[in-house]
Amino acid sequence: MGFHRPLRLGRNAEEERGCIKEITSLACLECLQINLHGIDDLLLLLREFPVERLSRFNISCKQTQTKNGGDYQFRRNFKLYLPDEKDSELALCPAVTSIIRRTENLILDLGFLFRSGNFVNDLDESGFVNLKRLRLKSGSWECLIDSTTNLAPRHVFENLVFMELTSGKLEEICYGNLPPRCFSQLQEMKLLRMNFIEYLWKGPIEPPSLCNLRGIEVSLPRLEMLDLTSPGYRPEQFVGGEMLRGSLENLRSLVLSRCYVIRCIAKADGVALLENLQSFSMGDCPSMELLFDLEGLKVPIPSKKELEILPNLKSLELRGLTRLAHIWRNYPKGIRVFQNLRILQVEGCSLPCLFYPPCVADMLVSLEELKVGLCPTMYAVIAGENEETSQEDHDGGEKREISLGRTNKEFLFPKLSSLSFVNLQNLQSFSGGHHEGCDFKFPSLTQLEIMRCPELKNLCPGKLDAPLLKKVKVEENDANIPLDLKVDIS
Repeated sequence: MGFHRPLRLGRNAEEERGCIKEITSLACLECLQINLHGIDDLLLLLREFPVERLSRFNISCKQTQTKNGGDYQFRRNFKLYLPDEKDSELALCPAVTSIIRRTENLILDLGFLFRSGNFVNDLDESGFVNLKRLRLKSGSWECLIDSTTNLAPRHVFENLVFMELTSGKLEEICYGNLPPRCFSQLQEMKLLRMNFIEYLWKGPIEPPSLCNLRGIEVSLPRLEMLDLTSPGYRPEQFVGGEMLRGSLENLRSLVLSRCYVIRCIAKADGVALLENLQSFSMGDCPSMELLFDLEGLKVPIPSKKELEILPNLKSLELRGLTRLAHIWRNYPKGIRVFQNLRILQVEGCSLPCLFYPPCVADMLVSLEELKVGLCPTMYAVIAGENEETSQEDHDGGEKREISLGRTNKEFLFPKLSSLSFVNLQNLQSFSGGHHEGCDFKFPSLTQLEIMRCPELKNLCPGKLDAPLLKKVKVEENDANIPLDLKVDIS
């Protein structure tokens, strides 16, 4: 039995079935490794032999011949490949599910025509408590888990370490909230070419679920909303790397909360993965240093049309990013950003200014509401011309950058109607240096709030033009009102 090549079961199908019957007659058999070449052979083995007797097994069922040699380190492995429609439904028969329930390493390829509803209820109602590694390819499922009924097992997938879902028609991983301890040991998850997923799961995620997750590789072109709070996995860069363009092409809403290790959202061409994003909210992420690093971005040869970055973003909210020094870094010529941004809210961040380089301010033609508060280092909303800024890099050094100059002598915010500055102890002006000769035009501004901004002596360094502004809201007994505001105080 020590032959270097795996033994074959007979010379033809009839002899193979005879060998399988002989194997099932071995009363003391506890360990079995076997490659079967059809579902009929698998069913013969499982119906004739009580699989609960096996302490270790490595069973593979594939219609084509395999060239793989033996794997002598196996525990409880089961691999099932059923690409034909007439055979795929047999995966749900009791003989097959009996071995699936005891499996630690499960690979299922059920073909593109396979249809079913709830993965857990159909294959293991106990919740796959023994499963450690899952690879699921093809097939059509409504969900893996349905927690909206009383049928969901209490400890579903609690020992799963690795999960890979590929090319299947899966609508959601979980209907409803994740059950307690679900995916509590999961360390790596891959979702590849899953074109029909719109939600991973709905509702909050309670520890210890996903607390050990270290890596996610995704291609979810139909995913529309992602809300991630306190992830266990620890990427320094949120999107990019080996993700293909189009992996998140339908993502409209992104919410990140308490992501303690992420330093950057995207770098270079990885920004294109978020090209259809409309709403982005990020809060309490203390390691975040910058949102987008554009070093290495492939900008087309100069033409009449500039490269548009985040062209559909309408709402941006940043809260509690205590290390955030830049929204953009290494900003190149030939691009446009924030052209459809309507709402920008920034609170509790360490940004020295919002719009850097200052040419970014020229692109905010759709901005309607701007609120800034509790940013102790912010000295201006718009950076000065040719200003040099520095930021600590990941290695503890500093990266210095000089802002792109602009020749336009006018800052125009055509749709900005609401502007609020609250508790900005270092704010000196709406704009940084070298803008004394510029006009600042706010043709739609009707609401202005300024509170606890002791260094703000003039709202703008140049000429202020806000024809619709009649009142400014301040705190009672606040004497620090910008001198260039010729309006009533309320």
